[in-house]
Order: sequence, then structure tokens, then C-alpha cells
Amino acid sequence: MGVSDCPYFCELVEQRRNSEQIQNTSFDKLKVWTGSKINDLFDAWNMADIIIIEVLYNTSLSWADLFVLSQLQHIADLSFYYLFNTIETGRVITGCLLILLKSYSYRIFSTNHHSGPIVNDIMENIQKLMKNDSMGRKAKIYSGHDATIVALLSLFQANYIHQPPYCSTIFMDLYHISDNNTYTLKLEYLNSTNGGTTQPIQLPPCDNLMCSIDILNRWLKNRLPSNDMKMECISRRLNQAFDQLKYYI
Repeated sequence: MGVSDCPYFCELVEQRRNSEQIQNTSFDKLKVWTGSKINDLFDAWNMADIIIIEVLYNTSLSWADLFVLSQLQHIADLSFYYLFNTIETGRVITGCLLILLKSYSYRIFSTNHHSGPIVNDIMENIQKLMKNDSMGRKAKIYSGHDATIVALLSLFQANYIHQPPYCSTIFMDLYHISDNNTYTLKLEYLNSTNGGTTQPIQLPPCDNLMCSIDILNRWLKNRLPSNDMKMECISRRLNQAFDQLKYYI
């Protein structure tokens, strides 16, 4: 299931599109440069993405100089931030994107492939490692896109205004504290524009960088989308209309 197949996601995007932050952004110069009709930030993002890719492959137009590119990149940065910067949007898009990621990539690394959000899979694998289950894997690698990175950062409330560049990576490391036989998780983000230095991320429910698995599990419980993304994606407009009808009846 992709985000375009998710009615509720489309409704959430429409809400963001009509928000004050998006509507109050002007793109007059971009309209002149491209000769295209641009109504809002997301329209501008589509155009910016095309031009940025053209520059990467040396096929861009002469007006796409360094100043223009910096403006286009800022548009892309803002779009990634605003699209994911609500709890509901992050919840649904995380489920859709990560189901796609798991469908295309995870089957390479595991024989027990099943559809479902990848964060659930990571946490399930951690539980297996904690129980010394033979099915637990000490290392797993998932390949995705910039949107996948932003979805995960947003889920852990660590997103900021930027578009993850190529080779950006999120690391999740499990530690066993032998003194009290507990397990903790450390999350780090490698933004490839910063070289080889990872950025530690303090998980919201914990007071330090090493977050207890028990605490993290409780925090994630109501924040992760369910494995049944068909239910997650049901249109809310129909439900709202039905609620209004009941009110008048």
C-alpha cells in the first residue's frame, strides 16, 4: 500500500495544504522562472524536486544558479517538515511508507516476511534478542528514501526543517546493561552533509540518550500505526458525515 492508496492520508495532506503556514508562502519568482501555475508549497515542492534532480545530472536550465538552487532546496526542506509535522500525518504516512519499504527491502534479509510497519518489526526483533530467541537477528539493514528517514525522525519527535540528503542513515543500537540485566536503545542520525559524525537523538520518554526498552515500548504503544493499514487509511470524511447525520436525527 502506498500513500496514494490511503484516503485518510490524502485528507491529512489536504488539511496541511489549506493551513495558514502553507497558504501564506509566496512563490511568485518560481512561477516566473518555470512558467507553471503554483498554488502552494506542495506544488512548489514538486517543481523544486524536478529542478534539483536536473542539476544533479547536469541537465538544468541556465537560470538555475546557486541562488535559485538555495531557494529551491529551502522549499523542499519546508515541505518535508510540514508534511510530517503532525501526529496523525506522521502516524499514517509512517505506516504506509514503511510497509512499502518492508515489502521491497525486508524480504531480502528475512524469510518470515509479513506486511506491517517496520518499527514494529524492529521492536519485535529486539524482544527476541532479549529472550535469546534463535530468530532474533543481531543486525538488520533496511533501505529507504528521504521520506522514510523523515517519517522515522518525526515518529521520534526529532525531525527538523531539512530534506535528508543521499546516504543519510538512522542507527538503532541495543545495549545490555549486565549490572541490572536491563536493555536500552540508543538512536543516532547520520545526516551525510555533516560528514561521518552521527547525531545522538534523545528519545522523548527518556531522560538521557540510553532509553529503557520498557519505557520506550509503553511510549510507542499508541503512536505506531497498526499492522492493518487498511483500517488506518479509512476515510474520516464519511465518519464525520455520519456523525453529523446522527446529530440531526
